[in-house]
Amino acid sequence: MSQRAIVIPAAERMKTGEPGVVSFRVGEVFHEYLVHLFRYQEIERKSPSPYYSLKIDTPKRPRTTGENSQNHHINGHCQQIAVDTGQPFEDVKKYAKQFALTMGYPILEDENGEPIHDLWGKPQGISESDCSTEDAAILIEAIHQLAAEMGINLIED
Repeated sequence: MSQRAIVIPAAERMKTGEPGVVSFRVGEVFHEYLVHLFRYQEIERKSPSPYYSLKIDTPKRPRTTGENSQNHHINGHCQQIAVDTGQPFEDVKKYAKQFALTMGYPILEDENGEPIHDLWGKPQGISESDCSTEDAAILIEAIHQLAAEMGINLIED
């Protein structure tokens, strides 16, 4: 994504009744930003243009955070595996994400939709901050499987 790109987590589609015309209600919080973006793109830039790149998807429920949340579950298990194996916490989490990719966990992509690889050429999983509840569930299951393969009994609290 470019620096000017904006992600609107949920926008209501407004039916126009005109084929080829799509409209969305974005809410007041995004209005001012979009007015500035449209002014720049269509008037102020060196080569003004009325065209925009759009990526439309269905909204996702973000992973849960706080006590007894998916986020707490993921980090607690990764910390326990790190302590039990002597490996750094971030390495455990990265390994868990790479394993989770085989189970359907989303791949981290660049602005062109191409997978982002680590220094060793392996695709990376998305950040937990970008996880839906479904993505987080996949990562938790992957962590459970890794711990079982390592003979680590995870503490569920």
